[in-house]
Amino acid sequence: MGVVRHGMERGLLAAAAWAACEVANAAAAPAGSGACSVVLVPDDAGAPWIDATTALARRVGAAGSEADCRTIRIEVGAVGATVVFTTRDGRQAQRTAESPGDLGPAVAALLVSVESSSPLSTPPHPGPSPAVPPSSPSPGDAVAPSSAPADSAHLELGAAAGGRIAGPGGFVSPDVGVVASLTIARWELGVLAQWEPLQAPTQGAAPSGFAMSSFATGVLVGRRQPVGGVDIVAGALAAVTVTSETGAGAGGGGATGGPSSAEPRAGLYAGLAFPRRARLRLRPMLGADLAASRVGTPLVIDSALPPLPWWSMTASLGVEWEPL
Repeated sequence: MGVVRHGMERGLLAAAAWAACEVANAAAAPAGSGACSVVLVPDDAGAPWIDATTALARRVGAAGSEADCRTIRIEVGAVGATVVFTTRDGRQAQRTAESPGDLGPAVAALLVSVESSSPLSTPPHPGPSPAVPPSSPSPGDAVAPSSAPADSAHLELGAAAGGRIAGPGGFVSPDVGVVASLTIARWELGVLAQWEPLQAPTQGAAPSGFAMSSFATGVLVGRRQPVGGVDIVAGALAAVTVTSETGAGAGGGGATGGPSSAEPRAGLYAGLAFPRRARLRLRPMLGADLAASRVGTPLVIDSALPPLPWWSMTASLGVEWEPL
């Protein structure tokens, strides 16, 4: 009888200790985690990872209490992410997701891994057990991958204002521009329009009544590299620029003329976009471009007016907005 009572006491103490561990583990889980918490580390890993994690959390939440899951931790590194899956009894397994679109298949494989190991074979314990070797998911058990939010296009609209200097001739001008682009993963593809309403030469005397303006439209392709809470942005652009000059004596005689020239231009740009997780971001930029058809050669469109410069540099401050 004493042996039985002693065994019962030991069983009750073990059960109480296990219950206490479970309570502690539940308290350590993020607030509002529900049946299974999906955590992104760091929480500002970028829009593609944030969108993919949000989609994964919705699918896990829809599964309710059917999955043996306490937490899914997505640790984003320099290349890809490590997905750490923790079951309700503390067992862990992990997989690597090379891109946000791989999160669905990775979690499906982890579900198969932990479900294929019998929970009865692992005694309850408060701490995590050694990682369960990953196995390939069965077609019937795999979670259908999401629509790959990271690979989908994000529309971004932007506007900027700044100053431009061009040469030869030392032309200075205000510069305004707008851009619409699609961001796919870390690449941005877009169209742009720029306007220089008034270009004034700083070298030599300008003719009476001289004025020069230009308008450009083109395309751009760039790369966004996240660093902390900032995106470093760099890329190239190609555009067609129409430049117009007016002034007394232009076109011959003393009448005010308006000759113009259209030519291709190519350039590079670099800058920052921050805060990276916000939908409305500041975007300071530097750019340089040149007349692709006449590098090193000014263009004279009217002998009575200054020649057109062939290179220019721009500094601007803008905003970009990612619609909901």
